[in-house]
Amino acid sequence: MESFGYFWLLGTVGNATADTPWVFWKLVIGSIPAIFGLPFFIAGASLYSKLLPNSVQGFGQGLRRSVGSLAAIIGPLWVGSTVSFGNYYLLYGVPSGLLVATALMVLITLPRLKNPT
Repeated sequence: MESFGYFWLLGTVGNATADTPWVFWKLVIGSIPAIFGLPFFIAGASLYSKLLPNSVQGFGQGLRRSVGSLAAIIGPLWVGSTVSFGNYYLLYGVPSGLLVATALMVLITLPRLKNPT
């Protein structure tokens, strides 16, 4: 669902300027699926704890939290720099590429998950 929003934004708002008609509503339509995808990231912390062994739970969750905090700092700086250059294809293309890479990694590792017995 979230990938639809990013690909919509990449295709419709990627080459937009301030005088492009309907650019605001295109941005709203692309942002709604991205917002509805946020609860899956929040649920990811619970799923992450299920995959880690008990001996490294604290380390794994601390590492996950540290990477999230680093992303919260670097993300706005990166977005601000891409917007100031007017490169919207890069702005929406990198998250789209990350979503595709994550989906591929999940599909590759899905058969290797152990059944909790």
